[in-house]
Amino acid sequence: MGLASGGLVSLRYGTEAESVAGTRRLMEEALRRWSIHSSRDDVVLVATELVTNAIRHALRDPAERGWLAIGLRGTGVICAVTDPSADPPVISPPHLVAESGYGLHIVEQMSEAWGHFVMADSGKVVWAQIPVAAAQPATW
Repeated sequence: MGLASGGLVSLRYGTEAESVAGTRRLMEEALRRWSIHSSRDDVVLVATELVTNAIRHALRDPAERGWLAIGLRGTGVICAVTDPSADPPVISPPHLVAESGYGLHIVEQMSEAWGHFVMADSGKVVWAQIPVAAAQPATW
């Protein structure tokens, strides 16, 4: 886990259940240090959904890892998740009785913008920008 100076934070994640809990802890600490109170739950939820989707759909081997990076940019927080798969994220039609499959629907609803791009060397980045009240990065 890395709490960098200024407005950028990163976390290496894997397939372990602790990865999602670690994402939540990192997000909550970063947002607290950035004095972001509005939309805090939205930002944490979007980040955990992006990491969960990567774990479920892109990390095919327990040894594979990805990165979560979050940055403060003006009146938004940008969450970016890398994974080793070049397959694009796909929003599936919702199933009313399904207990899962809503992750990208949540990301789409809570973000002012989101998308993905394939990296030149391998894998992809899925990102989302969530609006928040303007804040200043804390001095670490």
